[in-house]
Amino acid sequence: MIVFGYVPSRRLGRSLGVNNLPKKFCTYSCVYCQIGRTTNLIVERREFYDPNQIYQEVDNALKSLGDEVDYITFVPNGEPTLDVNFGKTAEMLKDFPMYESDAKELEEKAKTLVEFHRMLATKDLKLIDKFVKEHPFLEDVNDYQILEKEWREKLEQAEIYASKGDIENTLESLKDYIDIEDKRIKIGQLIRSAYLQQILSLLAKRFKGEKIEDILFENAFKNYIRLFGFDIEISDLIEKAKKLKIDVNVSGISEGDLTRWHIYKLPAKIWEELGVAIENEK
Repeated sequence: MIVFGYVPSRRLGRSLGVNNLPKKFCTYSCVYCQIGRTTNLIVERREFYDPNQIYQEVDNALKSLGDEVDYITFVPNGEPTLDVNFGKTAEMLKDFPMYESDAKELEEKAKTLVEFHRMLATKDLKLIDKFVKEHPFLEDVNDYQILEKEWREKLEQAEIYASKGDIENTLESLKDYIDIEDKRIKIGQLIRSAYLQQILSLLAKRFKGEKIEDILFENAFKNYIRLFGFDIEISDLIEKAKKLKIDVNVSGISEGDLTRWHIYKLPAKIWEELGVAIENEK
């Protein structure tokens, strides 16, 4: 059944339902769905009913019901925006006087979804992230969730590298995400963790009696502070260094933070030379 009702609604009054999908095509299979289990789990948009057929059935229903209908509402057997003709159908239904905000909202979502899929083809993660932030409903779209799953998997691998103090592989595994601000902060936390691990390892060698020049520790502390600021972790390590009779001076160092670590060319080891900051980098 493509058109049904009207259905009494406390919110919409008398609503004529439009079902633009056969049962049941959806991007999810929610256990609480009133329609039941998803029998056709898909993510690609496709054509279902002819928009002219839907229009004609709505027209026939309205001629039969007359003034008894207040709204036309899309209530499909699944995810309405899977219908490649959804935007066209919604546009055609504007001819009827009871076409209102719900249909308009779905029409806009359909247009946004089409634009989103075009954007996915570019593989520009920064652009995609910006677009999703502007249209939060896209967070529930399967294609975006696949991208986020890939991010989480790479992040988990990077965490293993960071725990070993491996800066190069940590950066390499997450390089595609550095231009995304909120992800960049998370990457910065891993970089910071990796550098702290390097300093700890260096202190452990000194504690065991290995001959390591004090200047390496001083360089490590200074570089860390330039990148991330003077935090509790580095303060504790400096105190440990002092107990090992390591002479370091970190006064007068300009402090960085987790939002700007990426403007430097990072060394593989924290005590090596830190690349010059990129001017005017945001």
